[in-house]
Amino acid sequence: MTFVRRALIGFCSAIVLVGLVPASCRAQSAPPSTSIAASANQQQAYTLPPDKLVKAIAISRIRNVLDIVGPLWGLVVLWLLLASRAVAGLEACVCRIFSRRWQQGLLFFAAFFIVTTLAGLPIDVYGHHVSRAYGISVQGWGGWLGDQAKSLALVVLLGAPVLLLFNWIVRR
Repeated sequence: MTFVRRALIGFCSAIVLVGLVPASCRAQSAPPSTSIAASANQQQAYTLPPDKLVKAIAISRIRNVLDIVGPLWGLVVLWLLLASRAVAGLEACVCRIFSRRWQQGLLFFAAFFIVTTLAGLPIDVYGHHVSRAYGISVQGWGGWLGDQAKSLALVVLLGAPVLLLFNWIVRR
């Protein structure tokens, strides 16, 4: 086994162990005091006014649907990219532009991130529209689009080199 693989396995093991330690510490914590539990039972439960309750239920349902549709749409986009051989065409185009593999990888992953982000944009637009309609968000469309562009730029600048590194590790 090479040094890189050993280091990667050690790093992943450390992350798993660090993630398990706090969960085990929380499981051994002392039960709450009975006097606190008794005073909580005496307090009256909070309820929303009827009009706000209707709005809360409606936005909860919309968000649940978006939480299900978003990842499914992402999978459909990936399947369409593979089934239509668009990814193979993108690879051929990138190979014509650059001759070095690392440059090809960076451009390919950057283009892949841009395509998948643009494909998911309609669902994000609808989610922002709903947030504005229900008063959850007060951010205007210009600011929202600016934030989306900044997010895409960060994903391309940081994500493409990381995926290129993972690609290099897999190829070794």
